[in-house]
Amino acid sequence: MTELDKSILSTIIYFDLLGYPLTVTEIWRWLWKPGRLVSLPEVEQVLAQSQVLQQRLNVAEAFYSLRGRESLIPERKQANLRADLQMRHLRSLIGWFRWLPSLRAVFISSSIARGNVHPEGDIDLVILAKRQHLWLIRFIIVTVLKFSDKRPRPGKTRDSLCLSLYIADTTLNLKSLRLDHDDLVFYYYVEGFVPIIDPDNYYQKMLQANQWVYEALPNANWAKATIAL
Repeated sequence: MTELDKSILSTIIYFDLLGYPLTVTEIWRWLWKPGRLVSLPEVEQVLAQSQVLQQRLNVAEAFYSLRGRESLIPERKQANLRADLQMRHLRSLIGWFRWLPSLRAVFISSSIARGNVHPEGDIDLVILAKRQHLWLIRFIIVTVLKFSDKRPRPGKTRDSLCLSLYIADTTLNLKSLRLDHDDLVFYYYVEGFVPIIDPDNYYQKMLQANQWVYEALPNANWAKATIAL
């Protein structure tokens, strides 16, 4: 196998574990450790010509999956639809967050950010707040969500709000939280942040502070820069 074969296969295997077949554009964007920037036509060519990958992968309806996992394709389509509905619901759930004076930003992450929402999926939020008031913000949000029954609990996770990470505005670099250099779950987690509340554009500051992510996912950085243009 070539290094690009390995990178493509590793990417598809990771998302297969999440039950999420990928389009060729998504494979290209989220290539795991290709070692360099790789063009979309190059990925398309390898997928079309690599006998090793053709033996291990299946493509149907423009989605690539591991061979024998084709049943994930209709589920992925449903997951995308659920993500759209969940996003609309989310905006009504967190509108009051904007009134918190020390709140800097709120990002979604994980399943909703990828468009991969399962039937009983919750909503992962990342909260960024002023350092001096981080614990106060946490207390207020947790208390309100607890009494409004919007926190995940046994038997009730659907559309609940999971407060997965709190970040101080003076500590935007999250590199110290990864388990090791090959902690691909954390790399994809940080790369997948999407701003929902961000009046002061902290999202761009987060991107700058966490460039280490793009050592493993260089195409994701290029794709974001292109979208920004």
